[in-house]
This record gives sequence, C-alpha cells and structure tokens, in this order.
Amino acid sequence: MKPEVATHEGLFDLEQATNLPIRFAWVMLWTVCDREGRFRWRPRMLKADVLPFDVLDFELVLDALAGAGFIQRYEANGEKYGYIPTWHSHQSINLRESASKLPPPHALTAGAVKVQRMHMRAHGEGEGERELEGERERELEGERMACAPVPSTAVVVVAPLEPGRFEYSPGQIRAAGPGLIGAWNNVAATVPELSCRAVTASGEHPKVYTALRAHPDINWWADVFQKVAKSDLLRGLQPWRNGDLKATDFWWCLRNADEIAAGSYDNHDRVLLPAAPVASRAQQRSLRNAAAAEAVIASLRAEEEPA
Repeated sequence: MKPEVATHEGLFDLEQATNLPIRFAWVMLWTVCDREGRFRWRPRMLKADVLPFDVLDFELVLDALAGAGFIQRYEANGEKYGYIPTWHSHQSINLRESASKLPPPHALTAGAVKVQRMHMRAHGEGEGERELEGERERELEGERMACAPVPSTAVVVVAPLEPGRFEYSPGQIRAAGPGLIGAWNNVAATVPELSCRAVTASGEHPKVYTALRAHPDINWWADVFQKVAKSDLLRGLQPWRNGDLKATDFWWCLRNADEIAAGSYDNHDRVLLPAAPVASRAQQRSLRNAAAAEAVIASLRAEEEPA
C-alpha cells in the first residue's frame, strides 16, 4: 500500500459523507484480495478480516466503495465477487504466487468500465489503464455479440438479496439519485414547514446511493415522503420528547425511512399540545434548593411539636 493513500481526497470525502470507516476498510480490503485483485463478496466474512471489532454493517462499506468506483461487484456461476479495478496499477505480483482461483469479471457492463476509467483518470491512476481497457474490451465484445444492449437508465433486477429487496447495478442506482431528491423536493415544496428543507445535493451523493441500494423503488420513497408531510411530529408541529419543535430534513428521513414507512411517526389521532417549557439549569437548581429547604423546615416543625 502506497503512502499516498493517506492524502487521497476521494477516500476522505467518501468517509466524511457516509460516516463509515472507509479509509481503513479500503486499506485492509487489499489484504484479502488474490493476485488479480479479486475477492468473494461475502460482507460478514470480509468484516471478520477487515474490521473485526467494529459494530456496523460491512455491506454498507462495500456499497459505498462500489458506488464511488473504488471496487466493482460482479457475478459468475451464481456466486458474487468483487475486485479492485486499479489493482494492477499499484501491485507488483510475485510470479511464484498461485494463480487466482476466482473467475474473472466477464459480466461487467460498458457503463461499469467507463466508471472505472473515469475513477482512474481522476486520481492519477492511468499507469495500468491501457492493460485494463484491452482486457475489458475483449470481454465486452463477446457480450455485445451475445445480447442486446440495455439502456443505462433501465431498472433491471439482477438477483434477489432478501425478501422485498433486490440488487441493481451501481450505474442504475446512481441514475435514480436525482429522482429520489426530486421526490423529496416536490413534497417539501407543498408543506410550509418543510419548504426550507429543499435539497440541492448531487444525485450521486454516497448517502443517496446507500439509501437507494436498500430501497431502489422511487415510488416507495415517494410514499415515505408523503407520510412525512402528514406527520405533525416530523413537520415540527408536535414536540419531541425533549420538548423541541423541529421539522425533519431529507438526510434524517434517509436514515429512518424504514421506521417512517412502518408508521412509527404517524399521528395516531394525537392531540397537539403546546411544548412544555424547559427550565434552565439555574432554574432547576433553584427548584431543588427550594424543595430541600422546605423539607428541612418541615422536619424542624415536626420536632418542635409536643408529643
């Protein structure tokens, strides 16, 4: 691993945007790859080798790295794999090392190759780009002869991950990013309490990518945002437990979308009450002192009364 990784702005920005240990995970991920930069896409097993003590969903780390172009996911023979596109630009392979036992990424789309090349040019990693281009072009030529091209904006289900959740290509998920932000802005524009919460971030923001990775259906998100528009609590009309009246925002909704969809923040025929005033620390201290003084006075009076 080169020391320049410490000053890699792309990794730093991704870590700040996702609040995940991206940089350390990225460094350690190189240690689990074979001589071709390939690894099995098994988040739980990878986490045991890369981040054994961290309490997090390692699949979110992989998704963030894939969304930013640092790694690429592919399938072969019904198994899921990943590889580092810039592997050969930074590694000098020992010829005595055993050959890779994992299949090559033949199933990459033209859009995925384009993302890899853009990533390599952006970060000055063009040394091995010509070799990568030649290998991938030969693979893609066979694909183009075997099947018709699929538009990059099409939503194609690749394989089910778990009930109610499907896997889409990174390019398809990124293409849906502007639609997700647009769905929020459309709702916010019609709700006075949310009108100042419009989002101007890019549709390729890592948090947007992560949210769409979990729920790629824009209609599902539109329903979630409609629930936000109808919730007195989320609109800032009903006080939270700490007494604050605060409207939610787009990023909070992304993090808590499942709870919103489940109805955890619905009104449930609640009666709107004014927020209870919260005493300052000085006021609370005065109240405690007054209560203590009253207790002492009551005790003294009890001692003075005749038996």
